[in-house]
Amino acid sequence: MAGLNLKNLKVYRNEILKAEIISLLALWDKIDPAKINKANVQLAKASLDCWKNDIENNEIKILGETINLWDHFLNNWRKWRKRNDKKYFLQVLYGIGESLNSGIDKGAPKDSVKVEPQDGRWLSNSFGSFRSNIIYLLREEKDINSIIGKIEKYIKNLFDTEEIKNWNELKLIKEKFEEKVEKFFCGLLSDDRFPVNDVSLWDQAYMATAMFKASLSEYILKNNCISAIPQQSEVKWRILGVQYDKLGLAEKGYKPQQIQWYREISKEIDDEIKTLLEYEYPIGNEIYRDETGIYFLVGEGLGEDLKDNSNLAKLKNELKGIEDKIIDIFKRKSFEEFYPAIFLTKASRGLMNLSYLIEKAKENFLKADWSKKKIDICLEKSESGRAIGICQICRQRLVFKSDIEEKDKNICSTCYENKTQGRIKKWFENLSGETIWMDELKDKNGRVALVTMKFELRDWLNGDMLNSLVLQKGINFLGDIKSLKKDLTDIYIINQDKEVQNSILKNYTDKALHGRKVKNDKIVEAFLLERSIGDRWEEFICKKLDDWDIEKNQPSKKKIDFDKRKIFWQNLTDEDINFLSTLILQFLLRKNPSPARLRRIWETTEEFFKDIKENICQYANIPEERCKRYYWENIDIKDGEYRDKDVVFWADDKNVYLISYVCNLQEKEEFKIKTSSNKDIILKIQSAKAINYLPCMSILDPTPISWQFIIPAEYVPNLIDSVMKKYEEYFKFVYGKLPLHIGVIVQDYKQPLYVGIKALRKIRRDIDDCGKLEVKIEGRVIKEKINANLRQEEKDNTTTAHYSLYWGDFNNLGYNFFIKPDDHYKKWIDSIDNIDDNTKIIVMPNTFDFEFLDKTTRRNEIYYDRNNKWKRKIPLKNSRPYDLETWEKFKKFRELFGKENKTKIARSTRLQKLISVIYSKLEDLENYKLPAHDKADIDVDNESINIFLSASFINILKLKEDRELAEGIKELFEIKNEENENLFSLLKERMTLENLQLFIDMYNFWHKALEEV
Repeated sequence: MAGLNLKNLKVYRNEILKAEIISLLALWDKIDPAKINKANVQLAKASLDCWKNDIENNEIKILGETINLWDHFLNNWRKWRKRNDKKYFLQVLYGIGESLNSGIDKGAPKDSVKVEPQDGRWLSNSFGSFRSNIIYLLREEKDINSIIGKIEKYIKNLFDTEEIKNWNELKLIKEKFEEKVEKFFCGLLSDDRFPVNDVSLWDQAYMATAMFKASLSEYILKNNCISAIPQQSEVKWRILGVQYDKLGLAEKGYKPQQIQWYREISKEIDDEIKTLLEYEYPIGNEIYRDETGIYFLVGEGLGEDLKDNSNLAKLKNELKGIEDKIIDIFKRKSFEEFYPAIFLTKASRGLMNLSYLIEKAKENFLKADWSKKKIDICLEKSESGRAIGICQICRQRLVFKSDIEEKDKNICSTCYENKTQGRIKKWFENLSGETIWMDELKDKNGRVALVTMKFELRDWLNGDMLNSLVLQKGINFLGDIKSLKKDLTDIYIINQDKEVQNSILKNYTDKALHGRKVKNDKIVEAFLLERSIGDRWEEFICKKLDDWDIEKNQPSKKKIDFDKRKIFWQNLTDEDINFLSTLILQFLLRKNPSPARLRRIWETTEEFFKDIKENICQYANIPEERCKRYYWENIDIKDGEYRDKDVVFWADDKNVYLISYVCNLQEKEEFKIKTSSNKDIILKIQSAKAINYLPCMSILDPTPISWQFIIPAEYVPNLIDSVMKKYEEYFKFVYGKLPLHIGVIVQDYKQPLYVGIKALRKIRRDIDDCGKLEVKIEGRVIKEKINANLRQEEKDNTTTAHYSLYWGDFNNLGYNFFIKPDDHYKKWIDSIDNIDDNTKIIVMPNTFDFEFLDKTTRRNEIYYDRNNKWKRKIPLKNSRPYDLETWEKFKKFRELFGKENKTKIARSTRLQKLISVIYSKLEDLENYKLPAHDKADIDVDNESINIFLSASFINILKLKEDRELAEGIKELFEIKNEENENLFSLLKERMTLENLQLFIDMYNFWHKALEEV
């Protein structure tokens, strides 16, 4: 039919969901402990055939066709390419998605290179580091069979007509079934060849099923009967994004409980959309969510490309009912306060276009659909009185006289009841969880730290950085390109078709393909076009071949036609064939951006943040006593807030809770609070009980990209130490290729919270070009990072040869790849093991930035210069952010000048005097950087300033007498000379603007922000 029939989706909803559930069993043969996942364990169901009795008598009817779920779907499903009968409709659709996902995912690692040790099989994370042993080595046999038993139970429930009366009941079965399958499959390999042990069986199964479901739903929407078996070349997918600004919502709250409401309502909205699109109108499955929204994989036919050259699409008009329901969720859950933008990506064969949708999120937020928003601007209401202003939280609803509460004067009734007062009731439901009280978040100095941790994940989500990971090592790249070019010329130009095994392709392809003809079976088209269609590579290839119509901004299709999967070899030049040979070999050698691998990438980074959140007290080394909240029972007092000077309490149901952090609490004997009748109530410390809580508050829940939260400021240094250590364990093999940025805002706990959150949004440092971060470092630095955290399993499998490939000051080493679809990023990359220690390589450093908001306007000093490696733009702060390697110097500074340093020497007064002297000269040094000054004058003046500052360091800090401090200063300024006699001249050489800014910044961090020196 011409359009989409939304009614079909409701009619066949249950059949779609049943087929989806059953499809998750298709890869069951891979669990066999005698094969890929080697282990000495006996399983109740060790092969797919073991499911025959459970499934063979069950059928579903789709578009008039009755399909047996065993005979026509699961049984021998890998023969899907030979099926022509319509009864095998499900099998063919699943096979198309699974083969694409699996084929792109695995590529062609050598069959002989297995994951070692073979009796200790293990999974890595997406970046090569050890994640865990397979589940058979971690769990008892009976526990594993118990999981299988529960999976079997849910399959039986699936076909119990009395059990399933509507899709909601089917949803419950599916969720329980998926939970158990995930628990089992997540701990198993999908392939036992190295280095493709980064994708688990669950990753593979989930994405194959997601692609299958999206294709099935699309077919049902577009047809009233199964007229023909779908062709593989016809199937493509889009990503549907429901986008809204979760970071912006957090900025609306000025109290913790209000921020918590926005955070939780965002999750509730996402979950409702997930239910809508996965169950009520099952068009696809969620594949990603972050601070920009929630994203689903759907069929190509659900979208209509926009005509504005945006590479985006909108839902087709026939799906307006689904779009309206999405909008209704926002209308109801947000009290009409915010709405989403709904867009789809251009159709493709993978998920790389997801990154484009995320990159466009800020623009798309401005295109939100507000059509269902009701506008009420009545200033006079008989019951509420006259409007006196706009609500300072939602900034939309009017505030009336009747709305005014004693302590929340400018909040509308909706925001007060739901986001403020209502949240206290929610707090009582989980007293052991995160706090909602700023008084509990303050440290001993009354300071709180707002922290953002953010990965620059863009070049991983779009697949670019996967071009720096390889499946095979030790090849002759240039020689093989030459051989491949000759093979392609023979096959396509001279018309001498060859079998794969008689070409260089045999070294880079699966054995199953070796008997195939290259031209006749379209082997090259599969390797080149299927891995680039609909992606940025498609445009790059066309332009590189000079096959692009500039005026129409579209392919000319004279040399290559991606839509028809055809290369016109007779129109290619010798240079064109050489380019395609290079690209084909690269696509065969690299770790491919398959849907399963991309999913695993963002799951790995999200797991990193989730683990920190779940164990925040350990990571920040917060003492156990600091995590106790004291309370008193059976106190005859009205519910509400009470105070003893600056100490705050909350009374509820005759329990009084201390909701302030009190330093040295055990030294106090009692608190005294007054009731409304002016009666004193004494709370004895010795009679108090205690419960544990988390002195932490999430501003934004962990996503694959970032996490934002608040902790007591004094524990930030511990947290940075722990996060750096964890990063070096998780991501050591891609150190310098996956930048982590940590931004810290420190402010007084009484200062308006929204000020800190707005500053936090700035210090998050959103980057639109990671290439601007690139710096050169010596190869030995990377080697030291890797070797310091290397496990035996990683060493045995030579992980660095596959993951730790870098480019830099060398040529003709390793592989000559296009890291990005850009001529400027064609680089020679090689394993760090083959790069000399002193050779410079390109990396993107991890960074750390901070700001102390001693006044609210200080947040305006946080903005970055994209043309100067994303450093701060404001003078005297343009050394920030610092490489995280510099953190060791920050720690050394505290050690030297801390209030209680090792030798108990009070250096504070001397330090303060020195800082004043440095500040007096910093402006001069900054001015001499301006182009208006004559170089000769600059040299003379700089010399005199350097002499003065060097003498100041020695004399003010008394470095001749304080030898320990002298050694510490040399360490801060990287002076390696062991002699102190010529310290003056050594220091003089280090009196650069950058070093002095660092010294000042270390002082500002430890003294002004944390009051530690």
